[in-house]
Amino acid sequence: MTSDTSSLDIPSFTSRSRLPWVRRPAPGPRLEAARSSPWVQDDKQDKPSQRHDRARRAILRRFLVGFIPVVALTAIAWPYIPRRYEASAVIVLRPSDTGTSDGAVSWGQILDENAIQSEIDHIASTRLADAVIAKQELLTDPEFAHGGGLIRRVGIALGLVTPKPVTEAEIRQELAERLTVSRDRRSYTVTFGYWSADPGKAADMTQALLDAYITDQVSRKRDAIEKVAAWMRADAYARGVTYDASKQALDKLLAESGLMDTGEKVAIDNVLAILSTQAAEARSRIIEATIRVNTLHEMQAAGEIANAPEVLESPIVQRLKESLATVLSQSAVPGSEARAINDKIAAEADRIVHAAEVELAAWQRREEML
Repeated sequence: MTSDTSSLDIPSFTSRSRLPWVRRPAPGPRLEAARSSPWVQDDKQDKPSQRHDRARRAILRRFLVGFIPVVALTAIAWPYIPRRYEASAVIVLRPSDTGTSDGAVSWGQILDENAIQSEIDHIASTRLADAVIAKQELLTDPEFAHGGGLIRRVGIALGLVTPKPVTEAEIRQELAERLTVSRDRRSYTVTFGYWSADPGKAADMTQALLDAYITDQVSRKRDAIEKVAAWMRADAYARGVTYDASKQALDKLLAESGLMDTGEKVAIDNVLAILSTQAAEARSRIIEATIRVNTLHEMQAAGEIANAPEVLESPIVQRLKESLATVLSQSAVPGSEARAINDKIAAEADRIVHAAEVELAAWQRREEML
């Protein structure tokens, strides 16, 4: 038995699948009324653009249903999401050069892989962390005092969770988690720093760690230098005691053998010979200086100081005379410029006479001292 369905028009609210075992209702009053209703339209009568618009609106509704709650939750949780700002400091570990003769460099340390790793461990040590905690007062800092993750901080901000005091060990552990220490490949450059929700606090904690590290390094070097200095003082004292004992033994030997008087006499004779030679030289220089000063005074009194050998040999006087000759060659009558040059020549001659007098006085004082 077969049924003729070619004339049956299925409304839009029915299934589109045409299963062979589903019996379709025969046309009747209800079906005709539903088909004639303006609110029910046949799929065959829908335009492709209308079906596309309905599908697009459905996709948009589903997107808005999922997007709006996510945006709202993000806006609520955004102020409580912890920010992370990281500050860093860079230090260069300088190794000591065992082949150099510079004493300042020799106080350095030999840096191998183990030594550099020890420095990195020292930067992350609890000793420096305690210095950072004390300097930045992290025991009372809200970012460290409450502790916990995002959920706990949101609960504290909303008043749902009571903050509990944290111990110094917990803050030290929190600092260790926020510290980053790295080495640039296989070089002597080490980079370290803290991260925090506040960029200023991150920079302050990193600077406090750097200051604590430098202070500790200076203290360690100072202790090492003090130990070496104490050892050198002890060694110098021991050598001084040995020297004194040796000197006393030598003096005793010279006194007993009679060699001390002979040695002192030889030394005194040498000193006297040197002093005699110097005194004779000083006397001869005094005689020469006296003759030169007297000659200059006589020529100065006679108005012939410009012809003195010392004045003629002076480079300044020679240049002034060349300038004077140039001026006189340009003008037959001596003018103000020529008079100025003559005054300079006279002043230079007076200076030469005064220098000779000072030299004579110096040699006389040296003779008196000898």
